[in-house]
Amino acid sequence: MLDEGIVQDGLYSDKEIEKYKKQDFENVIYELTDGGFEKTIRKISAGIIDLLESKHYVVITRNFNIDIITEWEPELKVL
Repeated sequence: MLDEGIVQDGLYSDKEIEKYKKQDFENVIYELTDGGFEKTIRKISAGIIDLLESKHYVVITRNFNIDIITEWEPELKVL
């Protein structure tokens, strides 16, 4: 799922955002536990996600937050 623009306000620590903003959000990926997006997916999946050993990742860039819910570790390629 993509969130457009700088939508980090209130979702992520201002200290963390400022740290990565100085580096132009280069190579920023987090593995989250008990995150809000994952909680929402759990609610709407009717229990299906609970059958998987899913993980929640978020990639933060200057223009997007990319939330990833997956059973596998994502493989990222930057072109």
